[in-house]
Amino acid sequence: MLSQNDFQLEVIEALTELRTDMRSVKEHLAKLNGKVAAHERELAERRNGCALVDKLELRVRPVEEFVIAQRATEQISRHWLDRAWPFSYAGSGVVVFIILQHASELIKLIKL
Repeated sequence: MLSQNDFQLEVIEALTELRTDMRSVKEHLAKLNGKVAAHERELAERRNGCALVDKLELRVRPVEEFVIAQRATEQISRHWLDRAWPFSYAGSGVVVFIILQHASELIKLIKL
């Protein structure tokens, strides 16, 4: 059993470690943000240097919009199908059960 003093020391030690970890995470994020900004500047320079970018973007944007719309429709359809499949399986099971229950009568009808 820990005494209250030992418990407080452990909590203080854990908080100190947490602060150290947070500092290292903040430093790492600052480095990443700097790299991302440098990449964005480089891409902007390349884009401004190429005359075909604007013309190609005008041709590609409608295709991108179409693909995005198709994906959205697929997701909506898939969502409703995922909701409907259990009911269709249950309905199929009921039909098979009824057929099996009346199999002897159905066989008699087929023989006639």
